[in-house]
Amino acid sequence: MAAARRCRYRLVPESRHHAGVATTAEIVEAYWIFHRLSTGTRPERLRSEDYFWAWEEINHVLEDGTPHEGLNLLDALLHAPETDPGTIGAGCLEDLLYSRPAEVGDQVATRARRDERWRQALDHVYVPDEVLPLLPDELRLYLAPR
Repeated sequence: MAAARRCRYRLVPESRHHAGVATTAEIVEAYWIFHRLSTGTRPERLRSEDYFWAWEEINHVLEDGTPHEGLNLLDALLHAPETDPGTIGAGCLEDLLYSRPAEVGDQVATRARRDERWRQALDHVYVPDEVLPLLPDELRLYLAPR
């Protein structure tokens, strides 16, 4: 059973959990629904607003949670059936490496060494010149060439 985490945002009405609590699996599922709908037709884009809470919760975890929580959430996003590693790389992972390079660099490199989806995501990450020296050498090997 996945652990429930207290969210700052409401759940979609169909959730069987009390408002304000979602499992990692529910956050991941809602995020990919949000992503799919937000790139669809106008009615789909309007419906995507019902799932925006998942995007907000992911950003909250990456900014304010522990590195372990953030990396585990990214891992769940990268291993969801409907995953798009490029979306995670150019979005959440890029933001995390920019804002917390010293805290997560070694752990991201370890995950990339062991997991193809992490390598695929890193292929879409852009890290500014001022952040590159803060990343471990091994991690820089996985970043897309400039």
